Amino acid sequence: RQGMTEQELLAQLRDVHVPQAPGWWPPAIGWWLVGFLLLALILGALLWLRRWRVEAWRRAALREHQLLMAESPGPQTAQKLSVLMRRVALKAEPRYKVAGATDQEWLSVLDRIGQTHQYSEGVGKLLTVLPYRELSADAAVDELSSLFKLTKRTIELADPQSVGSAGAGGRRV
Repeated sequence: RQGMTEQELLAQLRDVHVPQAPGWWPPAIGWWLVGFLLLALILGALLWLRRWRVEAWRRAALREHQLLMAESPGPQTAQKLSVLMRRVALKAEPRYKVAGATDQEWLSVLDRIGQTHQYSEGVGKLLTVLPYRELSADAAVDELSSLFKLTKRTIELADPQSVGSAGAGGRRV
């Protein structure tokens, strides 16, 4: 290469070879982590939303229960509470077990839903009696107070999942 002129040497030079830009696939590990985190957040939000929607009937029943507790004690309040509990029972049990149930059979349904024996053997019996009798103010407050505690616990424990799709349909509570 000695004896070459400057022009000849310059003619042998080539442009700098720039490597190709990296492709988009496969992504770097950080992008995989971001993708999995985003997927987990979306899945968590969907599960939370589903649970929130499934529990909407319970929130509505508890709100109505709270409003009934604020009413003045009397046969009308007890009757409204009985109607509310019937709707809760329809949500938690198949319709054929609840719709025609009366007296002891009705109390047994509520015992099953509330996981207790307080309806058939305790204060829950009042649910079948109070709507049909006049109450003194003091007796009504005491009896309804105990009954309201029991019915609130039953609403909180009612499990429509055990019924399957036949009993957990879109009925209003």
